[in-house]
Amino acid sequence: MVVVLLMFLFLSLVQVCLWVYTRNLLVAAAADAARHLARAGDTDGDAVVWIDSHWGDGLAAGTLSTLRCAEFLAAELIEVRCVLTTPGLVSGLDGVLPDISVVAHAVRERS
Repeated sequence: MVVVLLMFLFLSLVQVCLWVYTRNLLVAAAADAARHLARAGDTDGDAVVWIDSHWGDGLAAGTLSTLRCAEFLAAELIEVRCVLTTPGLVSGLDGVLPDISVVAHAVRERS
């Protein structure tokens, strides 16, 4: 009985670590997308396409289909907001933790 409890605690810890790892990946990808859009001078760029092409084969690549991003332009500031469904250890556990939501900013560069 103790083994079941310990296994549950261990798998819960692994799930939280997976959530944190995926959040860190998404923060970095959104920041890179915002900087790319700022350099390109493209206000109609699609951050999801850019993140998809640069995401790599991380653990969260299976949940990339749930990624939703929006770009906003405020004067000289580009803002990228992304939301991703939390991956699970097995597909049945997807969405157990709250969705990952990040915001990234970059200042548009002038050429």
